Amino acid sequence: ESGAGKTETAKYYVRQILRLAHSSVSDTPMKSTSALEQHILDINPLLEAFGNAKTVMNSNSSRFGKYLEIKFGSSSQIKGARIADYLLEKSRVVHRNAGERNFHIFYYLLNGCDSQSERESLQIAPVHNFHYLGGLPVHLSSKDSLIRLAELNPEGAPAAQ
Repeated sequence: ESGAGKTETAKYYVRQILRLAHSSVSDTPMKSTSALEQHILDINPLLEAFGNAKTVMNSNSSRFGKYLEIKFGSSSQIKGARIADYLLEKSRVVHRNAGERNFHIFYYLLNGCDSQSERESLQIAPVHNFHYLGGLPVHLSSKDSLIRLAELNPEGAPAAQ
């Protein structure tokens, strides 16, 4: 069911797994995460920007699946993670149903400039100039935008919230 909370539930599962892994190697409750744990948490909004789109049923609908594999060391500490995506709805790039939008990332890239002079220096045209984005201006509301390009830290991962 669209909008049932599958993506949000998965985020809670990942946070809980990280907490359990942290508590198994430390006697203190998890108050802060390691850099690796934080990167695992931070990558999700960026992936969603590439794989989510507005549909008639849901303004932030996942149009892809992802498999997150967290790798643990012998003492239950996190050693790494790997993410595989699958079933990306590639047809959405060139065709959408009425009332739907393309993947969020396209709109974030085109709306990420702070000023008109920055837009001109980067030669970024307005959203309505792009047929694949529907040819209409799009205003991103706080409800349907998960990340803003300005919130990215220098390493390219979304900033912690």
